[in-house]
Amino acid sequence: MGGSLNTNARAVRYWLIAAAIVIYGVGISLLHFYYFDPQTRPGSTLFDLGFDFGPAIKSILATKSYTECLPPHYYGSYGDFCMVASRMPIVPLFLVMMSFFSLSTLPALIVKNIVTFGLMALAVMRHSSFESMVSSKFQWRAVPSNPKALLLLAFVFAAFFVPYNAFINSTLDFEEGYFMGPLLVAMAVLFDIGKRREHIILGLLLAVMIYVKASMWPIALILAVMAMIFSARNEPWLRRGAPLLILLAAYFAWGGFVYEKTGHFAYGATMSSGAGGQLYRGNNPYIIKLYPKYSVDYPFQSGMVKVDRKFKDEWEGNAYFSAKAKEFIADHPDEFVELALKKAYVVLFNVRDNARAYTPDAKEKINPSLVIDRLLLYGAILTCLVLTYRQKVWWGPFIVTVLAAGAYCAPLVVGYAYNRHVIPFVLMVLFCTAWIPRDQPQNATS
Repeated sequence: MGGSLNTNARAVRYWLIAAAIVIYGVGISLLHFYYFDPQTRPGSTLFDLGFDFGPAIKSILATKSYTECLPPHYYGSYGDFCMVASRMPIVPLFLVMMSFFSLSTLPALIVKNIVTFGLMALAVMRHSSFESMVSSKFQWRAVPSNPKALLLLAFVFAAFFVPYNAFINSTLDFEEGYFMGPLLVAMAVLFDIGKRREHIILGLLLAVMIYVKASMWPIALILAVMAMIFSARNEPWLRRGAPLLILLAAYFAWGGFVYEKTGHFAYGATMSSGAGGQLYRGNNPYIIKLYPKYSVDYPFQSGMVKVDRKFKDEWEGNAYFSAKAKEFIADHPDEFVELALKKAYVVLFNVRDNARAYTPDAKEKINPSLVIDRLLLYGAILTCLVLTYRQKVWWGPFIVTVLAAGAYCAPLVVGYAYNRHVIPFVLMVLFCTAWIPRDQPQNATS
């Protein structure tokens, strides 16, 4: 009888949490629609989305194929062609799918945000402290002495209640808001892989990550390899390697698709941080005086960057700008190092607004959300370092945190980084730190 009551009470709590996530997703979408973002306000459509997603939706619908014909500020002014490998497919295809139901941005916002924040909540719910924290017997006064629960609460606060973080994760035209959910669930699955054996699920999540953003590939590879290490010793090698096999299958499927369409095998996307025009955006003689206050698009949009040729396709443009970026790096190593240090500072320490459109009198105001993020991030890291000194940590998540953080930051330091790129870094590290402390004895929280 008592067990049945406990089961029913637990089911009610989980249903309440699910309802809260739906309400949160709808609420944050309405805030976006009516207040946050001019590109998603009433009267705007999916075709008005920024970062070239609007034109991409138009071109996919017009050509009835995965082809992106983008505005002149990217490659269009240097040649009359459309692209296939410019972006990974999940975000454009999701937006195209939503356009069949409505061109208004509100339905897409609601669907996207219920899924995004639902996945983030699912990642939290898989944490070992969650079950006890939603129990009626949980003693909240004991949280300060329970690092695992304290760090999990720090992540929840950062992910759901820090305004700028919620804005980034709920935006339709930022890829960061799409891969965050799958990434966190993948990490939660990985940390329990020795018990739950959810290797296929992990592999599918990793495939989704790289199909959202190509620069997720190094992190996905790290998680796939770590799954082989974290698996139970008696686990068959085929199951251990399943995440890696699924990830490689997704990688070669995308490359094969692009090869069939263009005759070139795609190692990611031509609009990734380390490719072509994007690499040159972060490494050129004009941006060093503008970054990070102003957008890296300004030298292109203002005519500072001049191109003396027409490109026949995206690959020729990619090769041209890659060569220009490498030439700048080779000829100006001091400036490259200065830029790299600026980018690293943005990722690790910056708390001011950046990436503005160019206006000579623009002020770099302090962003309160970023201040909170930095305090939470370095407080969590310091807590884990103290626990490491006391030998009260699980080394698996500690190693994953270091490797994943490095893999995420490297493309940003080579390409370019702005505040919106920082939020996934902060949330990923905060989430991982919540798994580093060893579990408390049962009587510590009950």
